Amino acid sequence: IGGDGVIYFGTSGGRGRNRQYKVYAVNPDGKKKWELGLKDSVPRVASINKNEVIFFKGMESLYAVDKEGKILWYYKLKKRSPYTAYHDEDNTVYVTDGDYLYSLNQDGSLKWRIKGGFRDNPVVGRAGIIYVGSNDKHFYAIDRDGRIVWKYQTNNKVGAFPKLSADGTVYFVNQSKRLYALNVESEGMVDSAWPTFQGDNQNSGRFYVRDQDPAVPDPVIITPPDPGTPGNKKWFFAGCEDNNFMVHPALDSEGTLYFACNQPTSKFFAINPDGTEKWNHDYNNRGIIPHISAPAITPDDNLIYTVGGTCTDTDNSFIECNRGLLVKATSSGTIIWEREIDIETPTSPALGPDGTIYLSSWQLAPGEAKDYGRIAAYNPDGELKWSFKTAGSIFPPVVGG
Repeated sequence: IGGDGVIYFGTSGGRGRNRQYKVYAVNPDGKKKWELGLKDSVPRVASINKNEVIFFKGMESLYAVDKEGKILWYYKLKKRSPYTAYHDEDNTVYVTDGDYLYSLNQDGSLKWRIKGGFRDNPVVGRAGIIYVGSNDKHFYAIDRDGRIVWKYQTNNKVGAFPKLSADGTVYFVNQSKRLYALNVESEGMVDSAWPTFQGDNQNSGRFYVRDQDPAVPDPVIITPPDPGTPGNKKWFFAGCEDNNFMVHPALDSEGTLYFACNQPTSKFFAINPDGTEKWNHDYNNRGIIPHISAPAITPDDNLIYTVGGTCTDTDNSFIECNRGLLVKATSSGTIIWEREIDIETPTSPALGPDGTIYLSSWQLAPGEAKDYGRIAAYNPDGELKWSFKTAGSIFPPVVGG
């Protein structure tokens, strides 16, 4: 991708009475471009549409901001929720609030909304279908007029974070710690800048550029299915026992899925396209809470992820975390390098157009009503380039196009 490589992220605003909810734009050299105060915290990754408008989802409202830091519009949702917005090829915005799925025009006006316990992040497929999870234990396919095409029942709430492969498979998770694969009508994602978590199937944190995606098939004429067509299960993987199963899988060009499974399992998994385990990296020796981030995949199908600092209890029951790991591995599981880094609780990395790795982290301050945040840039070999501190924890960064 081309462009200026500016990094965008939001913060929690710190703790206590004097909270300041801010979002930032930082240039690739680590110098602040602008900061903007909002009315509430931004607890998830920002998203970017094809017109390079940045969308920050606060707990109450969705904000559209231009590249110079000016708020273009905001839309207040019915319920407080932390979910990221997503965009299709004509810059229609889709966002959930734990109850409704909203479809907004690019000027912020409402196209439609549908009630159904919808939560987390939808993804838009090439067949013109929106895929999204629900608190009612179903995974839904919804057309772009807001009509339910089909739904698939699981055994627990679906916190989806879906991934769409080029062979017409959608992958998602539910709160019974299961990773599902369903046959669907969409062969890959819509031609959009930001159709899924961290922008693309690889969690790169960058613009999604369709003609640079090796997993995209040649263009075909898509005929949307008739309402009522069911999704068919291919398999599910139940090898993760994460106490807080908020998995953001990454999908490579060969159809392998990668994801972190935190305590008590504390492993990083690679899963074959047929649902069998390919390999895992075990981090149970990294202390009490060895938090593992969601991965990002480089253009040559290598993996980048982080493991939080070794954590121990203190007298006031605060969990102190020391130095963590930045890891680069091949798709076969071979560790290319590991770097000790000054990081506490990491978020998913973002990859710059020049291979720079951007990470953010946060830490509570023992005995103080504060938390601290930091974003750092690393060279492709893991060497620190610069870091940028904020008041309040930082949420995952994204890179502009």
